Amino acid sequence: MTMNKQAMREKAEHHWGHAGLVRISSAGAIALGFGPDDARLLEEVGVPEWAAPNIWMHEPRSNESEFVLLGEDRDDRPIMYRKTPRAVVVGSPAAGGLYAAHDLASFLGALVLYADMVDAAIAVCGSEVFARNEIPEALIAKFEAGVLDACPLPKGVPSFWLEEVARLRSGRAA
Repeated sequence: MTMNKQAMREKAEHHWGHAGLVRISSAGAIALGFGPDDARLLEEVGVPEWAAPNIWMHEPRSNESEFVLLGEDRDDRPIMYRKTPRAVVVGSPAAGGLYAAHDLASFLGALVLYADMVDAAIAVCGSEVFARNEIPEALIAKFEAGVLDACPLPKGVPSFWLEEVARLRSGRAA
């Protein structure tokens, strides 16, 4: 799933405008180590302060020379932007982390796909479907296919999104 910036901005406002979007200047993002495209995305679109699956984002800040801290996931694992080679990873950088996306736009695109899945599940099954972790399998499969298209997985690398798909299928409460 590739979206232009206008479509990404509209989706971000639709899903997270009420909760807030974190934006920083592109110059500030470049100074932290973001690539030019990701820096423009942070200025023009931003990232959600909160998004399903229980991800909290804040103003990016330098954490280590190789990484920029973006936020945390449900298990308090850091969400990091790796400067070289560029990628978004979740978890301990020392342990390699879980691959989430090859750039910030793909990560945001995956969050949009997840939010779309949750909205579709609520429309079909009611407002408690996500809290009960009862997303219909067809919607999980559609998300899985979309996220693998948006965030192609490098061979042999553990994936944050595939971990989330397995969690959804396991029936473990959100």
